[in-house]
Amino acid sequence: MKKLIIPVALALAATISSAGPSGAMLLDSLKSPDRYSQGVAMGYIQGVLDLRQGLEFCLTPQASLGQVREAVEHWLDINPFLTKYNAYATISFAVANSWPCGAKL
Repeated sequence: MKKLIIPVALALAATISSAGPSGAMLLDSLKSPDRYSQGVAMGYIQGVLDLRQGLEFCLTPQASLGQVREAVEHWLDINPFLTKYNAYATISFAVANSWPCGAKL
């Protein structure tokens, strides 16, 4: 049974990571005047932070969700090629570049 669970779990993880909103959709939601869209995008960002903190990036205790939002928007604005990737990957990239692990702040 264990031999079946691992490949299925890996396949499911690959499907989930490639699904979901794109970086372009995330950026549109963050810049939207609609507060609901902004809230959904912020919730998505918080979810990525919760999953990847300490693995791909190391936020400082002083870092706020607002600062992370600004970093994500900034990275998407100056790296428009990122908007074609899924939002999970674009958030991870932006935050890892802004708060790398092992950085002296």
